[in-house]
Amino acid sequence: MIIVAVIISAGLLFICMAAISQRLLRILLSSFFALLVLLTTGVIILNDHEHFGLQQVALTKTYQLSSSWSSSKLNVLLYQKIGSGGQEKVYLYKIPQNSQLQQTITDPAKSQVKISRNSAENTLQIKTIRWQYRSNFYRLLFGIAGNEGQLVKKVYTFKLGNDWLTLSTKLAKQLLKTLKATQKSLPKATQQYAAKQAKKSLAAALQKDPTLSATKQQQLSQKVAKKAATEYQLKLIKQLIKQSE
Repeated sequence: MIIVAVIISAGLLFICMAAISQRLLRILLSSFFALLVLLTTGVIILNDHEHFGLQQVALTKTYQLSSSWSSSKLNVLLYQKIGSGGQEKVYLYKIPQNSQLQQTITDPAKSQVKISRNSAENTLQIKTIRWQYRSNFYRLLFGIAGNEGQLVKKVYTFKLGNDWLTLSTKLAKQLLKTLKATQKSLPKATQQYAAKQAKKSLAAALQKDPTLSATKQQQLSQKVAKKAATEYQLKLIKQLIKQSE
């Protein structure tokens, strides 16, 4: 609608200057419509450059997070360095709503990534901020500009447990090669470590409660062994990371 106002004002300005012979009336009306053209044009510029008539609206969604490294049973959040100096990072993540890996926005001006540890649940919170018209009046004026819904910024907040690793895609490939090279000895070493930890935990449990049933002993051993196996592999990965740095 604002475009129509500019066109009409410009047309009336031309008519006033060309068709009105009375000097004073021509000056007054021409000045009025010239000012109107300037004002409406200025408002259009403000809308385009300063988002006049718009406001920022945020929408936040939370997703359960899965490991983005399918080649390992470990929980890993991958990232890829971008830019000439590799200073910026694009994080690759996986959520149940999509079987394919998703990635954070590559434009650093429109993307912010936060990573927090010690979380009980592994989640990703995505806060999307977009421009929206303040009212239907502004939408009627500037709707033709098509700037409603434009993205301002996306804020990604990864909340990870202590068993999660954050690796670059390059390092993940190097680690995968190393793990494949040691895959023959890894299962045996993992089982030995898990069995040792399970035995220690069971002995401590029996010392506290000698009447512990055989079923509960087995459940405890399996639980501790599973946790210990993951801890051992995580420890090994961390050692390999230090060696690769």
